[in-house]
Amino acid sequence: MKRGLSRPVGRVRRSLCVAIVATALLSAPLPASAQKEPFVEGLVALTRALSGTYGDEGPRARAALDTMSRALTEWDRSLRENEETVASRLPTAPSQNALEMHATMGALYLERGRLSDALREFQAASRIAPQRPALHLFQALVHEAAHEPSDAIRAFRRAWELEPDDPVKAYLVAERQLQANQTDEALQPIATLTATAGLIATHTYPARDAPFIRASLVQDDASSTPLFAAAAYQKGYALIEQSSYVDALTALRSAIADDPLIAGEPTPRMAQGTAALRDGRIADARSHFAAAIAAQPQSSEAHRMIAVTYWATAEYDKSIEHLEQAIRLKPADERPRLALARVLTEAGQPARAEHTLVEAVQALPSSAAAHLRLGRLYGSTRRSQEAVLELETAAALSALGGKAQLYSEIGNLHLRVLNADAAVQAFSRWVRLTPNDALAHRERGRALLLAGRQHEAFIEFVAALLVSPEDPEAYLAIGQIHLAAARYPDAVLVLERAVAIKADDAEARYALGTVLIRMGQQEAGSKQLEEFHRLQALAVEDERRRIDVGVLKLEAGVRTREGAHDRAAALWRAIVLAQPGVASNHVDLAAALARGGQLDAAADQYEKAIALDAAPETYRQLAALYEKMGRPDASARTRATLQQLQQELLREDNTAR
Repeated sequence: MKRGLSRPVGRVRRSLCVAIVATALLSAPLPASAQKEPFVEGLVALTRALSGTYGDEGPRARAALDTMSRALTEWDRSLRENEETVASRLPTAPSQNALEMHATMGALYLERGRLSDALREFQAASRIAPQRPALHLFQALVHEAAHEPSDAIRAFRRAWELEPDDPVKAYLVAERQLQANQTDEALQPIATLTATAGLIATHTYPARDAPFIRASLVQDDASSTPLFAAAAYQKGYALIEQSSYVDALTALRSAIADDPLIAGEPTPRMAQGTAALRDGRIADARSHFAAAIAAQPQSSEAHRMIAVTYWATAEYDKSIEHLEQAIRLKPADERPRLALARVLTEAGQPARAEHTLVEAVQALPSSAAAHLRLGRLYGSTRRSQEAVLELETAAALSALGGKAQLYSEIGNLHLRVLNADAAVQAFSRWVRLTPNDALAHRERGRALLLAGRQHEAFIEFVAALLVSPEDPEAYLAIGQIHLAAARYPDAVLVLERAVAIKADDAEARYALGTVLIRMGQQEAGSKQLEEFHRLQALAVEDERRRIDVGVLKLEAGVRTREGAHDRAAALWRAIVLAQPGVASNHVDLAAALARGGQLDAAADQYEKAIALDAAPETYRQLAALYEKMGRPDASARTRATLQQLQQELLREDNTAR
């Protein structure tokens, strides 16, 4: 299931207040506007409501939009008050107070997306205190937001020159200069990062929590998966990304007017149905929705919602029937299209699910969710180029958060076909969206190594350590780069730390043994290489077992197709013994036993799979088996559990938004 905004309010508050960051740096006395938070909270509430999980979210969506409108009005009013305060104080203010006022106003303008005003204020502050690194750093952030890379590099460079031992600023300038092919200019900040890696490895560098700053309305990692705007609302969300909030609200209100979830008031039957659905009373909900359809056969929402009740009880054929009718009645509504693809997938009809998604992206090119699901479907079937095309199309559309995960997937698809340069581009976007994600830096570093770009790879691995000082893979990569460049003392520092954190890392043992021997420490190096050979032998044995299990699965499939179900069951028992704790293995064993007439044993395996958190489909299979065994009570209990589980998934979908 999808996950949505994680810790939405807390994460938003911490990540959005660039003004508060500047205030902490500069001790500015002006009050920062508090109206950004209600605006963002309204946006979060709107995005959740637009999922339409229960069908009663219309009033919530309208209320969220009203909240955004009021918050924007108050936000701009507060900003004007601050402008008036500064205008009255500035002419007679001492230089220190003037500095603080300019810096705070710059941060407030940056929060509001008024980039030219923000830059003017930070530059004015810099003229008063040219030796303050933070002022140049914020100018760089403004230049980047305005797509002015050359000016951004100069500002990052100045911030680092004022604080040359700061590895965060060293990374920022080196990364931008290397991107601009200014390799010679990047060598000095790279030297700072080289020294920092050794300091981190020896616990002599004071770690910082979230060392990298990113100015944005909502931090991308506020959502753990892509949280896209619905197709009909893409224009409004795109305007929000451009900080054109007034125009965005106009576009969002226009979209709401034609949304079947929101437009008009729900009939009493629909209201009763959605209330019952929220309470988990599926049968009552279905009855009310059926009555609503009888009264208004052309209601796409009534058909969509009754389909939800059939999905909740795994009656997939009826769910599909009503979703198809909802699509016919309202082709521009993406909700029934996405729901149909999901139900078809759960019903074991992947080809029809793919066809549904293809039709969805053709009918609604701005449906980022449809492009995302189609791309993932292609990726699961090893159709990498088609997957990348769909995922990149999705990534180009607007989202409230979670795009970093999408760029991670795109980059890995490129690596699957050995396109390292394209992977670097995707991982670079990942890093820019979530600069405090160590994995993002590390994966970008790996791709850069594959592309032969050593300097860029090196600074990414150091950045990973700045975020996560106990990352053994980053230490190993840095050590290997040092080893290749014959920087042996530097290599030993980081490789010893890698081994200390992860003693069973054969690759780290090998690299450390190699560098010690090259430094003339034969005995110490030999011990590391002996441990490497031991770990390698264990890895070979694990791989052999994995291959053996793969062969057993292939043979079990052959025996099933031949109708030799007892032999297939015996093979699946061997697989379960070799891979204990894998739910899908128990499901396959259960299916083989059921086909061979061993119904009690099959039921036992289904129960074991469920205990291992098997997919909801397992409950349906077990319920059907109990019916076949003449155990209606057990079947009913299993279906009731399935219904409860599906209801929880509904709540999770709604809460995630």
